[in-house]
Amino acid sequence: RGKPVRLALKRIERSREPFAVQAAHDAPLDGARRTILFEDGVLGRWLTPLAGQGGDFRKHASLEDGEVAVDVPANSSWGKVGVYTPGPVLWLDGFGPGSEAGVTFEFDPDRTTGFVVALSPRYNLKNNDPSTPYVWAQWNRKEDGSGGRGMLLIDPDSREGAWKVETGPQAPGRVTLRISPEGVMAQGLGGPDERFPWKWAVPNLGFRVYAFSQAEKSGAPVRMALKRIVMDRVTGVPLPPEEPAPGVEPLEVETLFDGRDGEAWEGYGIRGAEFAKHGRFEGGALVAEVPADTFSWPKVGVVSSKPVLSFNERILRTPYAVRIACDRTRTSGVEAVFRSAKTPEMDKGTEVQASFVRHDTGPDAGKYVLSLSGENAIYLNWSRRLDARWVDANWDGVLEVRFGDGWVEAGLPGGPRIRGVGLRSGKGWEYHVALTTCPAIKSGASSLALKGVVGGWVTPSGMTADERWTLVDDEDFQAEAFIDHVAESLPEEN
Repeated sequence: RGKPVRLALKRIERSREPFAVQAAHDAPLDGARRTILFEDGVLGRWLTPLAGQGGDFRKHASLEDGEVAVDVPANSSWGKVGVYTPGPVLWLDGFGPGSEAGVTFEFDPDRTTGFVVALSPRYNLKNNDPSTPYVWAQWNRKEDGSGGRGMLLIDPDSREGAWKVETGPQAPGRVTLRISPEGVMAQGLGGPDERFPWKWAVPNLGFRVYAFSQAEKSGAPVRMALKRIVMDRVTGVPLPPEEPAPGVEPLEVETLFDGRDGEAWEGYGIRGAEFAKHGRFEGGALVAEVPADTFSWPKVGVVSSKPVLSFNERILRTPYAVRIACDRTRTSGVEAVFRSAKTPEMDKGTEVQASFVRHDTGPDAGKYVLSLSGENAIYLNWSRRLDARWVDANWDGVLEVRFGDGWVEAGLPGGPRIRGVGLRSGKGWEYHVALTTCPAIKSGASSLALKGVVGGWVTPSGMTADERWTLVDDEDFQAEAFIDHVAESLPEEN
C-alpha cells in the first residue's frame, strides 16, 4: 500500500484442459473404472501444490513441460515439493471380495532421485506430511550414487516399515499403491509383491493422494519428475445382503421422529432462522423454508429434547443405522447433527455431522454434495459429489447414517456412501439429534420436508436365532421365548 507498482499484461487466453472425457472420480461405481488424476502438467481442480520442510513450490517446481518437475538444492532440509489432493478422491465403494483400488504414479527415472507417494483418509494442513493413518511408499538414490533404497510404511500397523529393500541406482518409472479387502501393497519399488493387512482397508472409505520429493537425508539435494497419476478401481463380489438366516426375523426398527409435533422434539433455528417464521408441521411432515439473501448460514428444523441414540456393547458386533426420510421434491438439502449435549448451536463442536445438499451455483453446480465430519472438522471431514441427474433417477429421499465402533458412514441406501474414521462413536456414546435445512452457500435459500426418522441395529448377514437373542433391546427380550429356544436347541436324551 502506498508504493509504486507496474504491470505489463500481454495476453489472457482461454483454453480447455487437455483431459479426455471420463467419469468423475467420486461417481457411483458400476464396474471397472480408470481415472486420470494428473497428466500434461495440468493440476485441475482436485490437485494442489504441496511444499514443506525446506521445499518451495514456486522456487523448486515447474509444470511447463507437462510434468511436476522438482529440483531442490542442497541445504533445504528434507526438500518436500509435489502435489496432493486436499479432499478424498479414491473411494472404496462396495469393497467386497475381489474388489481393488489402486493409484499409479509415473516418473521420469533419469530426473528423479527421491520421492514419497502416499494415501491417507484424513485431511492434513497444507504443506504437512500426510496425516495418520497412511500408506507411505518411498524411494531414494543413495548419496554416493551406488544404488537406491525403497520402503513401505503402513501406519499404524507397521510404523517401522512393512519392508525395506536395496535397489539399483535408477529410480522406478512406475509405482502403484493398491488397496483390497486383504490389505495394501506397493508395486514397482523392488519390494515383495505381497499384501499387508491394514485396519483401514474397509468399505466406503475415501483416500487423499500424495506425491512429493524427499531427500535421502536432511540437507541433501533432491529431484523428482512426476509425469502422470492414474487411479483404477475394480468391483468384486457384492457384499452379502443384510438379511438373517432363513426362518429368523430381522432386528427391529423403531420410529425416532414421525413428522409430527410432539414433546420428544422441539422446533429449532439458528443464525437468524426461526422456527416460528421458517418452520411448521404440515401434512405429517416437518416443513422448513429459509429465503435467500437473508441470513448467514441459517438453519431451521427440529432438535431432540433428550438423547435419542444410546449405544451399548452391541455396537462392537453390528452398526446402528439412522434413516432420515425426506420428501425429495421439496428438499434442497438436509443436515443431521449428532451431539452428546444439547446446545443453542448444535453444529458447533459436534461429534458427528452429515449432510446431503444440492448445489445450483459455483463449482459444484448441478451436483449434490454428500458430506461427513467429526468434532475436529479440520482433519475429520469427507465429501463426495453426485451428479443431480443420477440422484434424480435413483434417490428415494432417504439419508442413512450408520454408527460403528470408532467409525460413522453417511450415504444413500443402495447408492454411494462415505465412511469417516476416528469419530466419536462406540460403546457408551449417546446423542441428541438436530435435523435441519442446509444451504449450499452462505446466504442461499434452503428447504426441507422431513417425513420421519427411524433407527435400529443393522441385521448382520446370515444372522442366526442365537445371534439375534444377543442383539435385541432389553425391553424386547422375552425370557420365556428365550428359554423355549434354548430348550429346542438342546440334544434329545436317549
